[in-house]
Amino acid sequence: MAMSDSTVQCDTKQTPERLNKECFCITLESDALCAALTRESGDPEFCSRFIKARPHLFSSAPVFIAQSDIVAMLRIVWAIEAASRLPGYREGALSWAPDIARHEFGPHGVFMGYDFHLTADGPRLIEVNTNAGGAFLNALLAKAQRVCCKEVKDALRIIRAEEFDSAVMDMFQSEWKLQRVHGSPRRIAIVDDQPQNQ
Repeated sequence: MAMSDSTVQCDTKQTPERLNKECFCITLESDALCAALTRESGDPEFCSRFIKARPHLFSSAPVFIAQSDIVAMLRIVWAIEAASRLPGYREGALSWAPDIARHEFGPHGVFMGYDFHLTADGPRLIEVNTNAGGAFLNALLAKAQRVCCKEVKDALRIIRAEEFDSAVMDMFQSEWKLQRVHGSPRRIAIVDDQPQNQ
């Protein structure tokens, strides 16, 4: 890192460990995040009720991840998805599942998520789930970052709103086609049966 004209310059060629200790070039713009959440929810009290009451829900500092950790996480995901297609695995997993689980309805699942913890020994998978809320919150979070140096801004490749919305629609459209031959969804609702327990 170098100081220049009161601006911190972060060299993205540094190791993630060093960047995590020294690069504070990205910060969360809390007001921008609250404005986006208020706009998206249509509820003027959303931010004070759900975000400000949970000050550690969003980190105000970035975490840089080594490319080798990203590759390791992808390999774990690919291995899980490959194993889930094996007849022996499927039969073993379905042996204790309810009968309805044996029916193939078509869709694979939108917003499949693989949650990892980073450890000194590499990434460790802790949970596989579907987390639609997390995807939307992270999309808004990405747009509420203040980046003070060009190097990190270039490295971030922050997703634009229209790209995220398009990717979400593509996921639902793909799932629709796996279950139905014709048409497309006219309206999409993501429902949580127990929102207070989240």
